[in-house]
Amino acid sequence: MNSFQVESPTHNSNEIKVYTNRWIVLIIFSLITAINAFNWIEYNIIQDVTIIFYNSSLPQNIAEQNDAVNWFSMIYNLTYIFLVFPAMFFLDRKGLKLSILIGGLLTTLGSVIKCTAVNPNLFAVAMLGQTICGIAQAFTLSVPARLSAIWFESSRISTATSIGVFANQLGSAIGFLVPPYVVNKNGSSLDYMQTRFYYLLIPFTILSGISTVLAFCFIKDEPSKPPSLAQLKIRNNKNNEKKSFKQDFILFKQSLLNLFRNLNFFLIFISYGIITGIFYSVSTLLNQMINEYYPGQNENAGFIGLIIIGSGLIGSIIAGIVLDKTKAYK
Repeated sequence: MNSFQVESPTHNSNEIKVYTNRWIVLIIFSLITAINAFNWIEYNIIQDVTIIFYNSSLPQNIAEQNDAVNWFSMIYNLTYIFLVFPAMFFLDRKGLKLSILIGGLLTTLGSVIKCTAVNPNLFAVAMLGQTICGIAQAFTLSVPARLSAIWFESSRISTATSIGVFANQLGSAIGFLVPPYVVNKNGSSLDYMQTRFYYLLIPFTILSGISTVLAFCFIKDEPSKPPSLAQLKIRNNKNNEKKSFKQDFILFKQSLLNLFRNLNFFLIFISYGIITGIFYSVSTLLNQMINEYYPGQNENAGFIGLIIIGSGLIGSIIAGIVLDKTKAYK
């Protein structure tokens, strides 16, 4: 990797260095988080087709069938609620590489299970695969801010973070757009639908495996030298104070308590939660809402989902650049 190393023009200190391969690290992570986000919505945006295909292993009541398939989306939210803080502590304790690898490995494992569950009688197995992908999300969603702080110079941290978030949202956008075109009801046969599900699931499973291997080969916990004065100070403090698991846990818990006592953070926490709750609710039910009034318009439902995501992506990138330039977070 030494061939990717360049001296930062913004620092004179020999202890600080910015590495070109930071972009490789960011790209590989972005690929992993995008594939995981794709897995989130791929079944729900074609909910009517999913119900037809898995009908023999679903409840007989239509409302219960819809609720069962809705769990493909909601399981992502449920697992995240329970695992977000343990995953954050794991990231603090074990570092960047292992967290990303676990996210990639679990996404690949869940995707493989879903490929084996392309059978009308195996809805529960498909849900198991989706649950594993949801668990993987907990190990990746907290990474962008940590990755950008560890690998990027201070003038690029907001931009790098926004790219990491952008990748996750891009994966969701692809998850809205692609499934309705690949899996449809043009053929009445379950064999036809089974083949189309394979066309949808297998390529992204392979891509998930490849990105995980790339993460193992090219991602490190941190560069040899820190990219900023802030990271240099953090490293020096770590080297001077080796903490036990108990000490790290107490410090982590205290940090969370301090956050929730901060009014500014709490206001962001509440407002972001409201916005995200609305987004996930609309996304989960989008296919049902569209088909209630416009039956058979899955492609348009997917396109509407793409517009919802795409309009936010533009703002995400612009906001990251503006924050880097102005630091005007409020």
